[in-house]
Amino acid sequence: MKFSFCIILFSIGYVTSSGYTCQGPIKLAPPNDLTQLVNWPSIWNDSMPPIPFASQQSCSWEISVPDGMYASVVFYKNAPSAVSISLVYPNGYAVGLDNNDLYPYILMSPKVKINLGKSKYEGSFSFNVLWSKYDPSITHDNIHLVKGATPTAMIPNSHLTTFTAQTTVSIVGFSLKNQSEYVFLRQSAVFDGESTSAPFLGTLYSIMMSGKEKVSSGKYLTVYTWGLDNQFDYTLYMVQDRANEQNFFTYRGVNCEDGFDCKFQILANYGTAVLVTSGSQAEYIKNIETFSDKSTLKVYEGAISDATLVTTLTKANYKNRLPMDLKNTIRQYVLDTETITGFTITHDTSSADWNEMYDGRKGFIHSAFHGVVSDQQDTDESFNTDKKKQLYFNYIVRDADFTGDKTSLTVKVWSNGNQVSSDVYNSTNLPLVTTKSVLGDMYEIIYSTQGASTKGFRIDFSTTSTVCKGEHLVPAPADITTTWYYPDTWRESDEPLRYAANQTCVWKINVPKGFFAFLTISAATNSTKLTVTDSVGNEDWVLPIVDQDPYFLLDPQFTVFLNSSEEGTFGMKVIWKRIGTLNPVSEQVLPNVVPTVKTSIDCDNGLIINSNTKVSLTSVRPPIYTPEVIMYMRNTVVFDGQSINDKLIKNLWQVYQSGNHIVSSGKYLTLYSFMPGIKSDSYAFIQDYQNVKQFGNYQGVSCFNPDLCPVILDARNGPGAAVRMSTSPHFLEEADLYNFSNMAVFTGIVDQSHKVAEYTNEHKLSVAQKFDGLFTTYVIDKAMGIIYLSNDNLDSNWTSIINGRTGIIASKNYGTLSKDQNTLETFTSPSKIVYDMSLVFKKWDLQGDATLTIISSAGGKVISSSTYNSTHLPPDVKFTFGDKLVIKYDSNGAETIGVLINFSFDLGQTTAIGSTSTDMPGGTTTTAKSLPIVPTTIVGINTGGTTQRFETTTKSGTNHSLFFPISLLFISMFL
Repeated sequence: MKFSFCIILFSIGYVTSSGYTCQGPIKLAPPNDLTQLVNWPSIWNDSMPPIPFASQQSCSWEISVPDGMYASVVFYKNAPSAVSISLVYPNGYAVGLDNNDLYPYILMSPKVKINLGKSKYEGSFSFNVLWSKYDPSITHDNIHLVKGATPTAMIPNSHLTTFTAQTTVSIVGFSLKNQSEYVFLRQSAVFDGESTSAPFLGTLYSIMMSGKEKVSSGKYLTVYTWGLDNQFDYTLYMVQDRANEQNFFTYRGVNCEDGFDCKFQILANYGTAVLVTSGSQAEYIKNIETFSDKSTLKVYEGAISDATLVTTLTKANYKNRLPMDLKNTIRQYVLDTETITGFTITHDTSSADWNEMYDGRKGFIHSAFHGVVSDQQDTDESFNTDKKKQLYFNYIVRDADFTGDKTSLTVKVWSNGNQVSSDVYNSTNLPLVTTKSVLGDMYEIIYSTQGASTKGFRIDFSTTSTVCKGEHLVPAPADITTTWYYPDTWRESDEPLRYAANQTCVWKINVPKGFFAFLTISAATNSTKLTVTDSVGNEDWVLPIVDQDPYFLLDPQFTVFLNSSEEGTFGMKVIWKRIGTLNPVSEQVLPNVVPTVKTSIDCDNGLIINSNTKVSLTSVRPPIYTPEVIMYMRNTVVFDGQSINDKLIKNLWQVYQSGNHIVSSGKYLTLYSFMPGIKSDSYAFIQDYQNVKQFGNYQGVSCFNPDLCPVILDARNGPGAAVRMSTSPHFLEEADLYNFSNMAVFTGIVDQSHKVAEYTNEHKLSVAQKFDGLFTTYVIDKAMGIIYLSNDNLDSNWTSIINGRTGIIASKNYGTLSKDQNTLETFTSPSKIVYDMSLVFKKWDLQGDATLTIISSAGGKVISSSTYNSTHLPPDVKFTFGDKLVIKYDSNGAETIGVLINFSFDLGQTTAIGSTSTDMPGGTTTTAKSLPIVPTTIVGINTGGTTQRFETTTKSGTNHSLFFPISLLFISMFL
């Protein structure tokens, strides 16, 4: 008999004065009479205390559970905490046994193990086992799970339940309302298949404690509980088709104790975490104590899908979204990263303060099963403000199902006990798709279906008190040190407060003489015009999202204008400050001289510019975009005269934004910076108007990306120009011009003696052109064009010899007497192919010890090497060939006007390395090869012993333009 075998096994051990020994494994199997309780040791029974065991021994027991049976085991343990006794389930899940825990464990096929760990301590341990067969009369339910459907929440019952999925089955365990009852969850089993004969996956307790979902290996999963339906009437687990889910790191269900709030911590430090609740009662998110900066909490009703996403909470918005009302039978909270603490939910409307409206609150109101067809969608919700405070109730009907002849949605608003608004929507009077705002202190939403089955409704709402409709005059305060805020309860450390939709607000803010106003605006506007207009009418548009956006404004008054078609947030602050002492520096600008460059710090005490005619000023901004940059540029203002008491023109930011220069009415401009000590990379280019009076548009070049800098040239109102200041070389990558437009390029000042290149739309720029001057001005004669500039030498292919390429070489300060003219350019053929090379010496200054050296080579062998100086002048044109060309101009300390050379490369006729190069005086031609350029009249000018020559040539190219179906013609200069 099996029972006799158990007794024989026990007799193998022996009892000492310190307790029994239990060599093992000791195997226990069911007796023939399943009603008989099997005790271990056999001399013990449950009316006795557990039998002592000896120290310093390891013991193990195996309890066999045949298929179709289960075993109920009660353990009797009394041992120090250092003594480890564990139970190992068939799936390998181990639990430690506690002292005096007399609740039974229910164990599944095929066997379980009990392990006693070796310890120096003694203790007492016994147990009994009762084997049972599954009742064949048990009702066996089969529930089908559909992909994308709402998860199935299960309250325990007396049935054997099999779930069938389209893919695999996921099960999530729920905590209990009372933690002391967790022992009952041992009385459950989850099987990986269609019956209890399938492999054991775990108990509801082990799945709940894991904090993760358990997934079947196939389409089936079976659950059975023993008597739990007599203990619990709420959800203990949730199942769904695994296709519904993403890969979540943790997935846990929770139940809240009746009559109490629940507070949780959601941890997503190692992966996405899901917290799920279930129940027929409405659930409220009451509070969140801490919300990580990078975290996003998505809230779902039902399955986790885009269609069931209710809202998304972040650090920026969660405070004004609470409390929040969740309905449906399943609520899932999905946190993507980091941690939120103090996540508090309740089922008590009063505890949540759900029906209390506060200024700035934002949320939604919806029916019980919104989005799901149900006949239980009727809703009647009322909301009140604190102490009858008047708030705008701003709402939009997100969706509403008006199925049924009598289904309606009503929104009512009361003020001081009087109904001021009642909007009734139905199938014949559908709600508008815009936000409606009504002022009041009580709001009621009623959705009535009269028994019809519908998908319910949802209203999104906000409440705001920042109603600013109309014009408001803001005088300077009597105590000028007082700071003014709008709204008056807002501070810059707060989030800006909400304003209502569909209103126009104007603030006219006075500034006393001798003061300036420092205005900062924080806002997140939506379909709203928000502008600041200074005392002379310059209007600045405020960006859609700003945080303390700064403005410096002068007497007598400035205006802030807001026109909203949607709600948004807005707050502003004004500080009045006395203008500092003016102790200006005076500087003169002259015609035919490069611009004077100034920054904000140069104007701290005032800067007066005087000229022979008028003063021109344009500004450029640094290549970064931050609020500080805007502040630095707004900090410096320009006045039309010799004093800050003269008429204000603009600030440097406004000049930059205008895309054109400003011009004084007389011979003076004054610049002043309100806040001293600010040094920035923004500049003002200031010069005599005589230099630029021919231009209808004249602007400085500002590059956000120095390696990809598009510049628009505007000549619709006369010739247009753009000047780039750069302390390092830059490259003209491309030029796209309208038909019949011509573009000229100047170094230094805009004068014929400084023109280095000219482009038309007939031929194309073959390769990017390098310009090395501090100031390079691009001038277009008519219509519009766009040029692309770059600082990237490698990307420009500047040093590459390419077939059909043309270009120029100009020294750094070409056209201006300077000792800084040295130039060295080296061109190579990447493929070592030999090219014909043509050089046209446009202009040179070889006075003193200045030299110009030209070296061509092929295959490492020098083909031609010529050095020109004051006694050996270069020819008009030089032909040579090779795979490398070096051009070097060295002033050797002399003050010169530099050098300008045109060059071209062509494959042309095959040239033998043994051939020679040719110098061509006077623009003559040779029959050996067609000239790559067309020379025109040469004029010799002798200035201070310096020979200078001028000519114009044309050269074809083959590249295509980027935006317009035109091409560019490179023309040599000095017509």
